[in-house]
Amino acid sequence: MLVINELNWTFCQYINGETRALIHQGGDLNDSGEPMELFFVNVLKGEENDLVSQHTFPSLNEAQDYINRKFAHWKFENQLDQAAKDSGGCGSCVAH
Repeated sequence: MLVINELNWTFCQYINGETRALIHQGGDLNDSGEPMELFFVNVLKGEENDLVSQHTFPSLNEAQDYINRKFAHWKFENQLDQAAKDSGGCGSCVAH
């Protein structure tokens, strides 16, 4: 079974109909005003990417554990593969 991991989290997602779950990276300031890195598991719906739910994690590992535990039964999609199919081009969008 394919799962989201530290090598593919930036371009893979789980899909169920018009709903998809994926990891985003962001940041915020902690109580001391220092920057901190955060990882968000976002569940989006439809062409407008309406936010259905969002869970925040302090580490990529925790975000990966959550998304794989909750959504691995959905269809796994590698967006690089999908982009290559949609473009009809060279088969890889890594250089674009």
